[in-house]
Amino acid sequence: MNKRWKDITIKTKKFLQLALAIATIIFVFWLIPKVNNSHYVYESGKPWQYDELYSPFDFAILKAPEEYQKSIDEVKSNHLKHYVLNDERALTKQKFEQLVRSRMEQLNSTEALKTKEDELIEKGKAFLDTLYSKGIIYKQDDADIVLVDNNVAKRIAIPNLYSIEEARKEVDKHNFGTEADNNFLNSLLKMSLIENIAFDQNLNDDLLNNLLAEVSSTKGLVKKGEKIIGKGEIVDAAKKQKLISFEKKYAEQVLNKTQSDTVAIGYFLIISIIISILVFYLFVFQKQLFLRFRQYSLIFLLINVMLFLTSFFSEGTHAYIYMLPYAIVPIVLRAFFKRETALYVHLTIILLAGLFLPTAFSFVFIQLVAGIAAIYGNIDVRYWSQFFRAIAYIFAAYLLAYLAFSLIESGDITKINFAEIGFLALNVFLTFLAYPLIVFFEKMFGLLSDISLVEFTDINKPLLKRLSIEAPGTFQHSLQVSNLAEAAASEIGANSLLVKVGALYHDIGKIKHPIYFIENQFPEENPHSKLSFEESAKIIVAHVTDGIKLAKKYGVPDQIIEFIKTHHGTTRVEYFYRLHAKKHSDEIIPDDDFCYPGPAPFRKEHAILMMADSIEAASKSIKNPTHESLDALVDKIIDYQLSRGQFENVPITFQEIKRCKEVFKKMLASVYHIRIEYPKEK
Repeated sequence: MNKRWKDITIKTKKFLQLALAIATIIFVFWLIPKVNNSHYVYESGKPWQYDELYSPFDFAILKAPEEYQKSIDEVKSNHLKHYVLNDERALTKQKFEQLVRSRMEQLNSTEALKTKEDELIEKGKAFLDTLYSKGIIYKQDDADIVLVDNNVAKRIAIPNLYSIEEARKEVDKHNFGTEADNNFLNSLLKMSLIENIAFDQNLNDDLLNNLLAEVSSTKGLVKKGEKIIGKGEIVDAAKKQKLISFEKKYAEQVLNKTQSDTVAIGYFLIISIIISILVFYLFVFQKQLFLRFRQYSLIFLLINVMLFLTSFFSEGTHAYIYMLPYAIVPIVLRAFFKRETALYVHLTIILLAGLFLPTAFSFVFIQLVAGIAAIYGNIDVRYWSQFFRAIAYIFAAYLLAYLAFSLIESGDITKINFAEIGFLALNVFLTFLAYPLIVFFEKMFGLLSDISLVEFTDINKPLLKRLSIEAPGTFQHSLQVSNLAEAAASEIGANSLLVKVGALYHDIGKIKHPIYFIENQFPEENPHSKLSFEESAKIIVAHVTDGIKLAKKYGVPDQIIEFIKTHHGTTRVEYFYRLHAKKHSDEIIPDDDFCYPGPAPFRKEHAILMMADSIEAASKSIKNPTHESLDALVDKIIDYQLSRGQFENVPITFQEIKRCKEVFKKMLASVYHIRIEYPKEK
């Protein structure tokens, strides 16, 4: 059942890995603009690199977007608001007359007052005719307007019209005869006034839309056979618009639906090839990484995010693309994986990003040089000084590569685009984000960077503190093993910091029963004397499983727990096995009761720790160590581990094992202060 479940898990992971790769291909394909209108690649301010280009047809020169927008804005700014003249004077007169007669009734008007009433009404109406002949409008500003009267439009300055307030002031200033007449008519006229010029929104919008529709999107014409641009000519703004107009016309007249689909298929194949090469590399050369889905998914997450940002920044001015800190990706990946992996992923990203840009070669070259500087700039994220140095390398690489292409394209150092160099400087500044991103991805994907490894070397960490107090002999043994393993790892190019941390934690399981291990025993006390050989072997073997439990309890990462599992591999507890076999010489003794649970080492660092652990422990048993005895011990132990098949799953060569042996021999001689014997004087 367990085997079947394991097979299902493996198949599920493979399916998810395949699905992730396919999803990335589809996502990138969707991001990239897939219709290439012409075979020409050019940039503003750079020379035309092709032969003279003549138009095969007539085409109109399109206005640049900003130029067309300027024309639109001019129409909008010159457009006058349209108002409609409404005949409100009859309504106003009627209202005024009603107010006058109502007021007269309140005064109990006599026959004489009625005659006066008609006279006052005529005076008031005559005055209203004077006001409305000029017009009353609700004023919003002092601009001119277009007044529409019976479908006849005329331009009028607003200062020539009355507002309600101004009309009321005119009422105050007018003399209707006597003071009594003035007082009587003043308030009634003011109450009667209403605007007779109103803004017509619908009419205004219709007229403006008609004007905007008449704005031309072109400016000039290129005839068939006319030269568009000559070889070596600078692509200035005018020539660029001609080229853009030509490409659009070319797409309309030459490219058909079948050709567009063919172009899209070509893009899809390129993307698929690039992604497939990366997957093939991971599967063949980085098997351990490939089998760990979380690490595998981190790589594809970075690819998708960077290409999404590339798509976003490439929509505007292509110079903006130089702001994107592509070097972040190799720096982050270098913190977790090998340099080759970081380089492959970086190359994958910039090759795909090049599909977004018209000048793909220069972009890919510049980013490749910067990426190599980031990967091989000896960045050690443990030290800020090295990080700053690497940033300087990246900027220098960017600057030199960019200047080289600028000189090739322009042929004049004075024409270098310093704005783009500014974008590169911003790019390098943003590269500092790599440091917090390393910590973020470490937590998110369960990875282990040098930053955390350095933290785990602190002997004041709770678990190591317990080891030093409860099993001091084991603690000293672990320190010695870490020194041996670190030196050997450095010699063959393995991860020396990782193996050092693994060595510090590999024997923490001995905390549970420290007295049963010889380095923690006193000469007069040996608890194994009270146990059978099988029981003693079980306690010795149990320090592996006990160590795994303790490590998980204290939050030790899986990559370090691997060292606890593999530092004895599947070897036997040889001492107690031989004693048991000697005592039961007439029986067949099974290995299972005396073997460690494993697994056997599967990384170089695991193998180095296994060798260093066994060698350091065995060297303590030599009473009078010499060069010969220590060399023989190192050879014997490592040859035994090889014979037991402990390194079969480790990508380590015999040459590397030989170099490890030499390091161990040299360091043991130094530890035991073995010196050459000088010749005696005669």
